[in-house]
Amino acid sequence: MFEVILWGGLATSLAVSLLIFPTYIFCPQIWLAELTDGEEQHSPILAMSVALLTVVIMLAGAIASAAWYDAANEISFLQRFYVAWGVISLFSLYDLIIIDILLYMWIRPPFMRFEGYPTLGYWHHTKASLIGIFPVGVPLALISAFLANFF
Repeated sequence: MFEVILWGGLATSLAVSLLIFPTYIFCPQIWLAELTDGEEQHSPILAMSVALLTVVIMLAGAIASAAWYDAANEISFLQRFYVAWGVISLFSLYDLIIIDILLYMWIRPPFMRFEGYPTLGYWHHTKASLIGIFPVGVPLALISAFLANFF
């Protein structure tokens, strides 16, 4: 089960990275609302589109991982939930450690630096990751576990 969570989490993280990194390069203003706790609002439609696509990719990765494991092992709903939640949690940790802390806070590549970008502390990013794991991740995992039953 852990290999499926690891591979599913990695694939989901890479897919979301392919969505996120071009937005940093071509339209970085959409991240200002997130990084300023909503004080600055630029391109709300584009920001909502990126957020929606991120959720869709997370759901797809969790559903695919749970369905893949279920097809090989005939597992219960609870086990499909664990796989889906593991994939979502792994993605949230990837986002926290690799994207937020390593890239955004420490390395700061040129495409992640522009005027108006605040430098937030660790707690802001950690809080967002915990929200992604629990209040958002649990319902997404329940939905994924249910939908994985049909694949």
